Amino acid sequence: MTNVIYYRLDVLAGSPEELRRITKRLKPCAFEPFGNLLYDCRWRKARRRYRALAPEIGMAEPLLSISAEFPSALFLLESLDDSYPRKRVIRAGQIQYEIFDDKRQSPVRWPGARNWALPEIFVPFETEWFENLEFGSLWQQWLKDVAMAVEALRSARHSLPEPGLQHLDPAVDSL
Repeated sequence: MTNVIYYRLDVLAGSPEELRRITKRLKPCAFEPFGNLLYDCRWRKARRRYRALAPEIGMAEPLLSISAEFPSALFLLESLDDSYPRKRVIRAGQIQYEIFDDKRQSPVRWPGARNWALPEIFVPFETEWFENLEFGSLWQQWLKDVAMAVEALRSARHSLPEPGLQHLDPAVDSL
């Protein structure tokens, strides 16, 4: 039996016309647009979200091919299945960045799946696109900022009791 995966795709294009052409190419791949087309008149760029429920086999190749046809467009793909969630940044026919969460603490129950340790890698690329910056120009700074945020969490003192000591927490007794 083939594993079925839920896909969310965000396409950031240079114009509404380019996005319409991409949408036509995505249709045979089972991607359906949802939500409104977003248009930034300041930079004359367009953005659209898509979703698909499709077999795991064969989904990446058509997206890479479509991305190669539209090398300036950015494809931000998130997938959820029974094993782990995954995020991919696709541009010019190549997977530029990819991350998956195999550290999840409980099984995925689609569509309510929760990422356990999956950073939001789309943020620097969305920011670059909105601010008309060069692709990849914010990546290293974003990595440093995420590392600093994780270090701040490590060094912070928390009010949570240690595991197994909840019975000693006075707040628990008052419930």
